[in-house]
Amino acid sequence: MAKKKVTLSIDSRVYDTFRKYCEENAIMLSKKIEIIMRSTLKNKERNIIGVLLLMIFSVFFANALQFYDSTQGDFNNGTYTNTTYNGSAVILVNGNLTGTFTSRIFDANSLSRWTNLSWNGFLPKKEYLLAVDAQGKVYSSSNSGATWILKNSSYGRTGDTQDMFSDASANLYIIASSNREVWKSSNSGVTWIKVNDTFVNKDLFAGAGDSLNNLYVIAGQSLGSVHKSSDNGTTWTEVNNSYNGGNGAAKGMTINKSDVVFQTPSPARRSQKLVLVGLY
Repeated sequence: MAKKKVTLSIDSRVYDTFRKYCEENAIMLSKKIEIIMRSTLKNKERNIIGVLLLMIFSVFFANALQFYDSTQGDFNNGTYTNTTYNGSAVILVNGNLTGTFTSRIFDANSLSRWTNLSWNGFLPKKEYLLAVDAQGKVYSSSNSGATWILKNSSYGRTGDTQDMFSDASANLYIIASSNREVWKSSNSGVTWIKVNDTFVNKDLFAGAGDSLNNLYVIAGQSLGSVHKSSDNGTTWTEVNNSYNGGNGAAKGMTINKSDVVFQTPSPARRSQKLVLVGLY
């Protein structure tokens, strides 16, 4: 390799001291300077390679472990029942109340240890109107009453239906008047079970549920006794033997957001829990 003569400007004291060190240790001054140059260049290359490797590893680590399902194609690559992708979320279809979606398999392309998995989601909220007719047929509307679908052709009675109401957990209840029965549905009216038939000698006329999942019914043709259940209609306790002083059978009952009771036609009378409406 060709040699090149160079002129260096070095502090005189440093130069003299280093030259003396080289002479005492039989070191060629120019050769020592060359070795130092080579070592500096080699260390620089190592540092550059190390920085590049760190950057490449960081990019690989950050990108290799992040997976997303955010397109119609991603959804189609999974398995699903009663669900679809609407462009922004996975939703239930065809009026179904339940459904499933399992994403495609995410491959990390190497042996990996997954220590933190997370997802973003929320429970769907949709309001339904439900109604029961004189033949015991139960209907549902999801568009503010514009259209209705039949949920059940007979909850358990084809006649004697008196009232329908719900509790804070979205369970539905129907009371049969002269048969003195309480029926319950936990799946938006699709299926029904009879939970009580113990109202002896008292026909049922009106029902309601409060925000604490307590249920209330008014029983009795004229006395209007109020009964309460705290176990989804299974057992009942009389809490008032005649809310209206025997002025006729109740025609309706409801509860406001504060669980406050108002009785008509006397607006000055007020107590907690129920809204009672009847022929007084």
